[in-house]
Amino acid sequence: MRRVITCAVWLSLLSISCLAYGQSGGQADFGLSFLGVPGFDRLLEGAVRPMQAAPLLPDGGTQPKQKKPLLGVVFSAAVPGTGELYAGKWLKGALFLAAEIGLWVGYSRFYANGQELEDEFQAYADTYWSEARWLENYDPSHGATHSLPETKTQQYYEMIGKYDQFRTGWDDYVAGGDPLTPHRDAYESMRHESNVEFKYASYCAMIVLANHMISAFDAGLTIRRDNQRIETAMRMTLKNNRGVPVPCLCLRVCW
Repeated sequence: MRRVITCAVWLSLLSISCLAYGQSGGQADFGLSFLGVPGFDRLLEGAVRPMQAAPLLPDGGTQPKQKKPLLGVVFSAAVPGTGELYAGKWLKGALFLAAEIGLWVGYSRFYANGQELEDEFQAYADTYWSEARWLENYDPSHGATHSLPETKTQQYYEMIGKYDQFRTGWDDYVAGGDPLTPHRDAYESMRHESNVEFKYASYCAMIVLANHMISAFDAGLTIRRDNQRIETAMRMTLKNNRGVPVPCLCLRVCW
């Protein structure tokens, strides 16, 4: 019993010394012979032949395969979450991937709503605002600060509702009355609702970009941390001692 305790203490000291020595990365192998432990030779007598045919660790074993952080970064930069899946982190990978899908769904929804509202307010303007009416009733004494585009562009539809100099083009405008007519006010509200939807769509697009960057950074960091994690393997094996197989307890530490 005393020898078993001594062996356990010795193994612990070897592990501590290995950790202190191996901070820069590498691999260390240690062997502890159990020859001389009372009764141990008889316990292993029947296991000698099978052990000789099996690959021996550390001599014949392999270190756990490490994954490439750069590959994880590339995966997640392309599709968030795939780098985490490559690293074996299924929950984080699923969360990043679900966020990506949800953000694109949100973007599509907000953009479609904004486009629909835009079509509505443009049709509304074409019904209640007339360029011919504006030119007919235009009073240059109020001053002109903007020129109306020749075609009905986005700027065209913005200007006819935003600036007072185009108020005479609305069919419900009364000379000398309030420049913000009911039709113009309703039109501006419709434009505002459309712009809000487009703004939400742009927010989704920005968060999508952030999701790619965060997932790529997390994937690279996760894989690097996993590669640096200490992997240990310990099993019974045989060591050649002057042509005689000696049973040993071998410990491999990788960092």
